[in-house]
Amino acid sequence: MQKVLITGSNGGLGKFLVKDLSENYEVITGEDSEENLCNPDTLSNIFFKHKDIEYVIHCAAHWNGFNNNFDVAYNNSAITLNILNHCNNIKHFSYVS
Repeated sequence: MQKVLITGSNGGLGKFLVKDLSENYEVITGEDSEENLCNPDTLSNIFFKHKDIEYVIHCAAHWNGFNNNFDVAYNNSAITLNILNHCNNIKHFSYVS
């Protein structure tokens, strides 16, 4: 069965995707790691444990209302770059914002 990593699986869209794709794919969520996706080691552990991930759907985002927009933008950019740095051998990457 093909594997898909869905980040942001605790959010509305992420939950829907997990439910919908679970019928035809092995869904990897990293649910216990969602808070730490800014940390490259967190993603290294996920991709090491699941070497044959073929698809990544990136729905994760940090949101702090309208307070400190710089930190929000920086954290979300760091998360996306960390994920992309681990996607050398995947078939498809989708970014949902």
